[in-house]
Formats: sequence, C-alpha cells, structure tokens
Amino acid sequence: MIKKYLVCRFSASIFIIAVAVVTLCSATLTPRQMRDKAQRFYDHEEWPNALAMYHLILQDDSTDLQAYGRVIAIYSLLERDDNLPPLFEQSQQCRVAIDSLLSEVKTSAFEIGHPQAYERFLLVLKESEPWMRRNINLHLARYYDSRNSAEKMVEIADTLLAVNPGDPESLHIKARGKMLLSDYISAIDIYKHIVTLSPDDVDAMLNVGVYYLSEVEHRGLELSSHEAVEARRYLNMAYAVKPTAHLRALLQRLAL
Repeated sequence: MIKKYLVCRFSASIFIIAVAVVTLCSATLTPRQMRDKAQRFYDHEEWPNALAMYHLILQDDSTDLQAYGRVIAIYSLLERDDNLPPLFEQSQQCRVAIDSLLSEVKTSAFEIGHPQAYERFLLVLKESEPWMRRNINLHLARYYDSRNSAEKMVEIADTLLAVNPGDPESLHIKARGKMLLSDYISAIDIYKHIVTLSPDDVDAMLNVGVYYLSEVEHRGLELSSHEAVEARRYLNMAYAVKPTAHLRALLQRLAL
C-alpha cells in the first residue's frame, strides 16, 4: 500500500507524475512492484514515467537514497533546476546524509551516461545553499579531476586554497590541472610545496622526480646536471618513504 501520510511530507511543487503511471500505480501495487516498474522506465530512459515512479517510491519511503539520486539526476539532465533545491531540502528534513546523497546522485548521473547532470546539481546546490559552498567546491574539484577538466580543476582548487592554503588535496588537484595545461614549471613548484607541507607525500615526490628524470632523458642532459640532481633527490626521498622496485629502477637510470 502507498502511504497517504508521511512524517516528512513532500512539497507538491516538485512532483511531475504522468497520468498513465499514476493509473498503473494503484493501491494494489507492492513496493517491490513499484520499484520494478521504476527500474524498467529508468533503463529505457522514459524519464517522465521514471520520475513519477521514483516520486511514488519516495512517498512510500521518504529516505530511499537511490530514489533521491535518480530523481535528482533526471531533473538535472532535463535542466529542471527549480526542482533541485526543494528535493535537497526535503532530503535534509528526512535526515538523509549529505555526502551519501551526493554520492548517489553521482552514481545515478554516471549510470545514465550523463555525468554533467551531477555537475549541474552541484552548481545549483552551491547557489541555493551558500553554507555548503566549500563542501560543494570540494566535490566539484574531485569531479573535474576525474574528468581531466584542467582549467576548472585549477579554478576550483584556487577557490579552496584561498580558504585553506595548505590543503594537500586541493594542491594536488591544482598541480595536476597545471600539468594537463602543460604549465609544468608551476605544477612542479606546487608539488615541491606539497612535499614541504607533507614530507611523506610519495605521490608529490614521484611527480617531481619523474618530471626531472624525463627532462634529463629527453634533453640528453648530463647526470651531473641540476635536473638530474633534483630527480635523484626527490626519487630518493620517495624511496625512503616507500621503497619499491619501480622507484629503484628509476634511480638506477640516474646512477652516476
């Protein structure tokens, strides 16, 4: 039976329920049958019907994380931005964990082959919920990092670093963005800064060491050159923290 009343009531303004689906979803449908119908509509990209079914599922269970993720991803895909803040607010009234919700929206967006729907939701949420901007920027930075969106990686990382200049994750994202933009000097400076802040950051050491090693080999530099010295220095630092066969092999290529 579909519940008539909820502890957490949903605003009527966020409902789009197709008449045909409402007819199908009579009081005789079990929750399992509703979910099966929703899945079929979702798999066949019948978005209005999928929205209708997932809204009905949320009426039956106001904390259903998958239903939230899929409804939000579909609204974002359809550019129905006005529906997104109310849905988020309702999820919070129902005590759905924010990070879990964002993760589920991301999963749904990638699942339907439209990752930009996740980005759109984050951007809308950043404007509608100013108190969440740092958290949203962090999720955006990770998203852009995963998509190799270099300029946006640098832009969002700079926003985060303006608040917390020593944040290692933001520094890594900015450095990788600079690398993708072929601004290698800036990237290496950032990685070196990370090492000063986190002396056990092997990834930063490895990035510096490999960059200088590539310079030595591609430019045919002497093993006594500044670049070779820097390569040995940072690769040795990395090896001291995490001795691996790969690092040992890299260092052997620099042996005097």
